[in-house]
Amino acid sequence: MLETKGNTLKTLENKIELFLTPKSVIFNISQWINHKQNIINTIKTKFKKKIIFRSSTTFEDTNKQSAAGAFDSVLNINAKNDQEIIKSINKVIKSYKKKIKKISEQQILVQEMIQNIKMSGVIFTGNNLGYKNYYTINYDDVTGRTDTVTSGNTAYSNKTLYIYKDKKKFLRSPRFKELISATKEVENYFNTPLDIEFCMTKKNQLYLFQVRPI
Repeated sequence: MLETKGNTLKTLENKIELFLTPKSVIFNISQWINHKQNIINTIKTKFKKKIIFRSSTTFEDTNKQSAAGAFDSVLNINAKNDQEIIKSINKVIKSYKKKIKKISEQQILVQEMIQNIKMSGVIFTGNNLGYKNYYTINYDDVTGRTDTVTSGNTAYSNKTLYIYKDKKKFLRSPRFKELISATKEVENYFNTPLDIEFCMTKKNQLYLFQVRPI
């Protein structure tokens, strides 16, 4: 049931309630080459402020490999600026060409940049050896950024919380209670150990950025 990053998030939009998925646009390289201005117009119509361009290929997030960080993402782009949009898309495409021979059907995912972030990170629901007794949460609740944990390049990217699943009802923190409930919903849908990228806003709304098998 897990597909490309973009397709998986689109599928989950109507299947889960506790996580929101950011507003998005998905297109492949062939569509970009042949309908460039239409895609630019769609992006400018769909989004009002800042956006992020992310990879969404068939070489990522598979049962055999995650390919995390293999391709470029471009953050904080003005959604109304044609040249910034073109430059960002071309940067992602260039990173594809370094590792993929045929890229015409590979996707690019455009998402709104979520603002006013209180906490972001990654939660693991188990591992590929079948060890499913713990949730492991790597999180940043200091910088207000979404990429510190996934990049691992700041002093605030190394906070870790382990939650024993049979004792999750004893959690005292409201924010982690909400996160575990939302994670359980996604976990039940896929029924396999997952690596989930998320954020929580200052209004305690959870957003889902990525779901992939471990």
